[in-house]
Amino acid sequence: MNNHYFEAVEPIFYLEKVGISLSNVHIGRLQAFDNVYIGRNSKPGDVFHLLVGGNFVVSADGKISEIDMWHPKPLLESSYGPRATASQLFERYEKAGVARRMQSPEGKIDYASCRALPQLPENHVRLRYDGSSATLTRLVEAGGLVSGLADDLGFEVKRGDFHTERVATMRVVRNEDGKSETVFDMRLTEAGELFIRPWPPFFDCPAFVDAQRGHPHFKTGYGSREAFWVTDASFLEDDTFLDQLAIGFDKAAGVKPTAAAAPAPTS
Repeated sequence: MNNHYFEAVEPIFYLEKVGISLSNVHIGRLQAFDNVYIGRNSKPGDVFHLLVGGNFVVSADGKISEIDMWHPKPLLESSYGPRATASQLFERYEKAGVARRMQSPEGKIDYASCRALPQLPENHVRLRYDGSSATLTRLVEAGGLVSGLADDLGFEVKRGDFHTERVATMRVVRNEDGKSETVFDMRLTEAGELFIRPWPPFFDCPAFVDAQRGHPHFKTGYGSREAFWVTDASFLEDDTFLDQLAIGFDKAAGVKPTAAAAPAPTS
């Protein structure tokens, strides 16, 4: 009852354990080991086995890998607050259509076969990505027009990929006189929901948010008067959104806006 099995319908990012390496932490006289990981995207049809004794992924060709779903913490670092379990994470994926629940597999699975990990050099990198996460790829593709507007005005677009949470980020930054200021901020979850935050003093944030309320992807009841959620990243190609975004970008670039941000009519 405590083991769960899910098949990936869309790519899901995970961290595969590929080795161990001596850490710089000593427990008494003994030097501890760190796990070494590679971040990968699953392929449709890969099956995640979320077990009491650990988490695994089984690929279509039968390869078994031991995995984690969150970035590893350094040894002895404290945890700050609870986080979702792997099964709770996959329940969200199931609701979003990213994964589907399966019955337990028939026959015995040799999970122990993937736990004989090689010892890598002490200075070996502890985590690297085998390409970007599928979530960051979706955000970059959907936010192409946003990036284009930012580039045209000389802003910097910074992207983050699952560094501490299971989200991909895109941030538009203005660099002037040695000072860096955030102009616009976005965070995409693996389930496809997008958090959008314009930053004062470049935006009239309540008016910017109100202007988006009539969009079918606007998530009512979430966010605030200064930030909001949408249910699909395709929202970033909406004309009303881009028009309002251009006003704030122009202000951040020192260009006098040609029109005031005004909320869309409500029905």
